[in-house]
Amino acid sequence: MSKAEFLQQLIVLIYNKFEQIDFNERFFVGVVIFYVALIFFITLHRKYVFPLLVTLFSLIFLAFSGMSINDWLFENWQCFLKKNYFEEEGILLVFFFWTIPLLFIALYDILWLFVKLVKWLTKTQQKERI
Repeated sequence: MSKAEFLQQLIVLIYNKFEQIDFNERFFVGVVIFYVALIFFITLHRKYVFPLLVTLFSLIFLAFSGMSINDWLFENWQCFLKKNYFEEEGILLVFFFWTIPLLFIALYDILWLFVKLVKWLTKTQQKERI
């Protein structure tokens, strides 16, 4: 199998998975609200290092615990979903609805930490010059 064929099959698999999902279910709406709340929290607390660090480490922990969460959701999907979207491999949840979005939000958090660090460094250099 060539690289192009593999990529084509992967794209078809992803497209088929997304076609099957009912995005009006409360679970998916809740996940989107969770992401929006995280981004709002990070933006609101961007001037303070401690909340950004706590959020960053929490996001990393949640991203790495994605497979455990998927296993639990695979066993208990009847409690909150109409259809089982979670397979044992965890492709849907881990890659598309949990790990990758959390890592992008963590990158947003790191960006604000970097901005804060640069501001501290410039303040320190200006004080040393005086």
